[in-house]
Amino acid sequence: MYPSRLGKLSTYDWLKLSFAFLIIGVEALIRLILFFLPTSVITALNRRVVKIYDAIGWLSDAKFSKEEMLEDKKTYDLSAAGLAQYFGYYLEQHVVYTADGYQLSLHHLIQTQKNTPCKGVVFLQHGLMQSSEVWLCTGDAFAYQLAEDGFDVWLGNSRGNKYSCKHFSLRPDNPAFWDFSIDEMIAYDVPACLSWILHYTNVEKLAYVGFSQGTALGFGTFSLNMKIANQVSVFIALAPAGKALGLRQGFLQTLVHLAPQSIFLIFGTRALMPWVSFWRTVLSRKVYASLIEAGCKMLFDWNMQQLGDHRRRLMLYSHLFSLASVKTIVHWFQIVASDRFQQYDDLREFHGSYKNIEQQVYPIEQIPCRVIMIYGGADRLTDIMWMKENLPSHFSHQHIRIPDFEHLDIMWGERANDLVFPHIISALNEDSPFPVKDMSGSDPIYLKHCDKQQNN
Repeated sequence: MYPSRLGKLSTYDWLKLSFAFLIIGVEALIRLILFFLPTSVITALNRRVVKIYDAIGWLSDAKFSKEEMLEDKKTYDLSAAGLAQYFGYYLEQHVVYTADGYQLSLHHLIQTQKNTPCKGVVFLQHGLMQSSEVWLCTGDAFAYQLAEDGFDVWLGNSRGNKYSCKHFSLRPDNPAFWDFSIDEMIAYDVPACLSWILHYTNVEKLAYVGFSQGTALGFGTFSLNMKIANQVSVFIALAPAGKALGLRQGFLQTLVHLAPQSIFLIFGTRALMPWVSFWRTVLSRKVYASLIEAGCKMLFDWNMQQLGDHRRRLMLYSHLFSLASVKTIVHWFQIVASDRFQQYDDLREFHGSYKNIEQQVYPIEQIPCRVIMIYGGADRLTDIMWMKENLPSHFSHQHIRIPDFEHLDIMWGERANDLVFPHIISALNEDSPFPVKDMSGSDPIYLKHCDKQQNN
């Protein structure tokens, strides 16, 4: 199926590809062996690995007190609702049904300790292979900061992740369940979630804050769905992802450009890397965190230093991963290969010219709502200049660059609350449905909703 394009790989690249398959096979074999071993044996092996790794790993100089370890352990395996409760909030659960049958989990953050006036409704959408937990996993997370500042905060969960892994007629073990790309999330998920929130809160408009792939969903939705776009007061794109630059240069980048669909050969056609959850359970937190950092360094050349000290990074990484479809990854690789923010190409052929069929491009220049991009100066994952050039020109002066920040730093950086969050609050306050300090002229329906939220 892929001979002509895969044939363009060099002998050295073929050796690397063969080694990748070997690693995947060895990992599967080890996982199978561990599955049948007693827990006591796995624990003993894990302790031995930790001792060896502490002598050579990046966390060998990280010393945590017993109290700190016990405190962190409380939040390591908490769900989104558990995290919110741990930090003094309540997470209201909502289920949204899409037109193509998926059941999405919406989380509504409610304060339990004090009353603050409602400035407006804000929807947060996570990135690729993430869940709503990324907005909640530390005490200074963006979601809590927004709630403290008086906003009504809602958190989305993309189809297929740990909170939205259900369908009316398809089971997750059916390959058809995972037959979706970015297109379906743009066409169905975002409109369904925003429509539900607008209906529930009785407001005319809300603010959309996306991170990484969450911004791509916003760019795609608001460029084609004018009804939804006109119900968004401001679209704040954190580490915006439209046209991607791809992976770190080398063999993987070559494979992405030549044969994006070859990823199906490596990972199958269902969920991407579901075995990560197994290793998260088996490995110690130190080893698991080091593997994440090694992978990010290899794929994206990130150094992760802006995320804070070892203890903070361990906490963040424990809530980083969630399921996504392999097809979504292939879609991103097609975007890299085509050098366009386009829809998924089901008919892509591996002989002759790539542009055998012209695929629909998401026309981000048509977005009617206000757009503010906040991006890192050291973020080499996405093409910021292309997005600046193609977004409506009257938004160009509103984009903000944070020097030295990488992709994840915009959301999780230790200094993000000082360097990123004030810009978000400023933009939201400008588009607040009523003045920040004077609520006397507010919409009675919206005030009624705010009272309902505070009394829950």
